[in-house]
Amino acid sequence: MLLGLSLIGCRDLGSGWSVDTLFPMVDSRLDLVDIMTDSLVHTNSDNQLMLVYEGKIIDFSMDDFKIPDTTVLQNHPGPGVTLNWPKRVPLISDTSDNSFDVPNVDLVRTTIKSGKMEVKITSSIREDIEITYIMPGATKGGVPLSITRVLPGSPSLSNPTIRTETIDLSGYTVDLRGKNRRGYNTMIYYFTAEFVDKLNPDSIYQYGSTDYMNIENSFVKVIPEDGHGVFHTQTLSEDSISDETSGLFKNVLSGSIDLEQVKLDLSFKNYIGADFQGVIHKLASINSETGNRVDLKSDYIGKSININRALLLNNGSYPPIRASYYTIGLDEKNSNIDKLIENFPDQFAYHVDFVVNPDGNVSGGNDFIYTDYGIEGLLNIEMPLSLIANNLKLFDTTDFDPGEGDEGLKDVIGGYLHVYCDNWYPFDAEIQLKLLDKDNGELIDLFLPESNIKAGIVDENGVVTAPTRTKISAPANQQRMDQFYRAEKAIVYLTFNTEGEEHKKVYASYYCNLKVIADLQYNLEIK
Repeated sequence: MLLGLSLIGCRDLGSGWSVDTLFPMVDSRLDLVDIMTDSLVHTNSDNQLMLVYEGKIIDFSMDDFKIPDTTVLQNHPGPGVTLNWPKRVPLISDTSDNSFDVPNVDLVRTTIKSGKMEVKITSSIREDIEITYIMPGATKGGVPLSITRVLPGSPSLSNPTIRTETIDLSGYTVDLRGKNRRGYNTMIYYFTAEFVDKLNPDSIYQYGSTDYMNIENSFVKVIPEDGHGVFHTQTLSEDSISDETSGLFKNVLSGSIDLEQVKLDLSFKNYIGADFQGVIHKLASINSETGNRVDLKSDYIGKSININRALLLNNGSYPPIRASYYTIGLDEKNSNIDKLIENFPDQFAYHVDFVVNPDGNVSGGNDFIYTDYGIEGLLNIEMPLSLIANNLKLFDTTDFDPGEGDEGLKDVIGGYLHVYCDNWYPFDAEIQLKLLDKDNGELIDLFLPESNIKAGIVDENGVVTAPTRTKISAPANQQRMDQFYRAEKAIVYLTFNTEGEEHKKVYASYYCNLKVIADLQYNLEIK
């Protein structure tokens, strides 16, 4: 920031001198790129500016793919008559199945992301028992899940021994094919109960009708990392609103535009190892500020599209998936996509139906899913900045540093702040500049209302070859100058209007250069 004083003239006031001074206060370049989100602005081959947006508006996953909480209770009562039971013989040796009701999926294998298994054993056996619980189909690092514990003898029939074990199932891969390895959604386990005193060949236990052992096996909040098997044919529906594009037009306040060209690709990216048939029932852009909604009109609305299954890889990547793509290309020739974008949407509403495996089990039981990966609907929007603008009002908030205030401001009698704008853009613009203090409180409007800057000079091709200089003057006094130096932020408003019905192209070389010069009158007293 350049601050200086130049003596212009003076006249005698009797008690002092009235001095006019000119000094530059602001020399700044104003660029449309600064008002737009930088990451969205690109240039094409002829240096024309483009808005390019890539984002996700549909994030569809099979949320109901989970193993429901399941409890299996097994009772092992003693014999009806008292038996002399050799302690070297296991008291209980049992193989059992746990079946899970997984909706619309026949799982043969899963890796567990999180969850736990709780085993509760209640026993009236009067001597110490060693219990072993093995799930041979659940492995971690190649080692089956196995626990061995000693269950103390029951003090009395009315006071049985109770032991509860909680096992973290995270990271276990589970075979769900059951005993014969031809089933699904079924986990097997072995349970044995042996006397601690089993090594004494002559030891006998009086095993009778008052003896029992009950096993309660519960699976709690089990969330799979992945699942493999058969996905039943079913229709899944998504009817929702996405605000993923909320930053695309965040700096547009009002007005309207007519775009010469818009290209939008809607790509479905499928991470699921199943075929899908999709139908887009609606796609609409919503401007939540104005309440305006524009529905897509295209032959693709209501039309079935086939989305191929993803493929499993064996290259050590995660997820080990090669997703499939299906892309719908929309432009102003096959749709009203330009009207959707000209609505300045911050939300998209959509209703999409997906039919899973419409032709049934064609994979031979090799469907798969990774729970954090489903089907994504991706938008890719390209808009060359060639437009007709009607009161298009943009804004940007920026830091403002006018430098240190001069102590002589207390002697300011009056004057002006002159703004010189060299405009390289091919359209007129109304400019406003509001200064804010550190708490975002509004201090002053630097320019008068309806302060306009003129369009640059264009050649026969509509390309600006030279800027047009516009001078805007705003009155200044001691109070306004004091507020000027208190400012720490500024809001710049630009309202554009184009002349005629031709679209105006915007190139990367276009900008506005702003200079603010203070023309102030001081009262200097001679002491």
